[in-house]
Amino acid sequence: MGADGSRSLFSRIEDVLSSGDLSPDIAALLTDILGAHGRGEGTHRDLTRLKHVNRILLGIRSLNQLIVTEDDPEKLVSLGCLKLVESLGYLKIWVALFGGEAGSSLGIESDSPVAFVASAGFGAEFEEVRSRLLAGEVPYCMGLGLESGSSSLVHDCPDCPLAGDRVGFVRTLALDGVTYGV
Repeated sequence: MGADGSRSLFSRIEDVLSSGDLSPDIAALLTDILGAHGRGEGTHRDLTRLKHVNRILLGIRSLNQLIVTEDDPEKLVSLGCLKLVESLGYLKIWVALFGGEAGSSLGIESDSPVAFVASAGFGAEFEEVRSRLLAGEVPYCMGLGLESGSSSLVHDCPDCPLAGDRVGFVRTLALDGVTYGV
């Protein structure tokens, strides 16, 4: 215990591990951290990893709470983008929700291919992308995600005002064979 009566981080980790409420991957990570601490190995690196995992878990918790409480799909996606940037360490994110039957099933009435676009972490440079998406243009990265039907890394997105020195990640938003967006 600390001088103020607080318990050490490692005591609290042991309590969390004994609760059995963790995924096997997180439990293994915490066990490794405790073992390294006991041996005096790599404590700084392991604590950095633990802080990162903790931030991810808090971000996921925050997103789950948002999903349970928000029933407006546009607001849900907009706030979700903000939370991913704030909590999970994403630098920038955008989500396009489709119109037509997929949008209608979400309560978004639009015949346009893309009915709604949300983003976070961008400046004014995103407005050109938003305009292109709402006009029905499918950028390379979005096409790659739709073609793969799941997740893809994007190393270069030709003709994109957002292209830079970072790798992008694209994921379709789909359930039961219906793709709601990217």
